[in-house]
Amino acid sequence: MPEYFENVWNKPHSGFVKEVDCVVRFRLSEFLQNNFEGQALDTWWDLDKIVQ
Repeated sequence: MPEYFENVWNKPHSGFVKEVDCVVRFRLSEFLQNNFEGQALDTWWDLDKIVQ
């Protein structure tokens, strides 16, 4: 929603938000393991087995 971007960054929304402009930034593994201390281990999936 553009109004959130504009409220946080105090500038007009340009139509596309870059990752660096995101307020919440974390790796998926941190979220899945509920570990935001830098100790989470990344999980890798074999996409060849998933997409068949």
